[in-house]
Amino acid sequence: DFGVSFLSKDLSEYHTFIQEILNKFGDNIHEKAVSLVVDSPTYTRDYLVHGKTGKEFQYKTSTKTNIDETEHKILSLLSQNAQFTVVEIAQKLNITQDIVRYRINQLVKNNIIQGFRISLNIEELGYFYYKLLFTLKDITPEKEIEFKEYCKRNPNIIQFIKYIGTWEIQIELEVLSEKELFKIIEEIRNKFGNIIQTYEILRIKEEKLDYYPLPFL
Repeated sequence: DFGVSFLSKDLSEYHTFIQEILNKFGDNIHEKAVSLVVDSPTYTRDYLVHGKTGKEFQYKTSTKTNIDETEHKILSLLSQNAQFTVVEIAQKLNITQDIVRYRINQLVKNNIIQGFRISLNIEELGYFYYKLLFTLKDITPEKEIEFKEYCKRNPNIIQFIKYIGTWEIQIELEVLSEKELFKIIEEIRNKFGNIIQTYEILRIKEEKLDYYPLPFL
């Protein structure tokens, strides 16, 4: 019924958050599955332009980068609305436009900001959002790379997620119909059936997404 993604600094914070959910809502939870994301490249929606450029954005553990309060606030504002202008951000934070412009350039240079994207209501475009959850068998590094590259090249696949937990791999798709979905599933089974043990299909309606869900310091 619900899928929730969240960020944590470490396993202790992760465990505390899970326990808080169970303490508050445990009586309403019949079954749960919890997984840790290892790697999660997100791809551009190239199906909208009938092609695949292969450009991706990475969400994964990396070298810690220290940012100050001003940069933190800039990221928080941009995560709410990437169309905020330098002037608007400067007014909201009571700093100069030059400071805002310089800080954003530094965040881009340090690859903290990987790009600026719009949030689409794909159902208004006639598309449907699905997740495929895979448990694998006899997986090798070579096969995993091949599977990931297939997902990267397929124009309808917008994200590939590697887990530790209930499932090993999740891919996210946006398609015009169930027929198109099952055509992709058939292709995946033909190409990678020897490493797929089970899979599940979820139809998703996205309610809320925040790429920087951290409050001001």
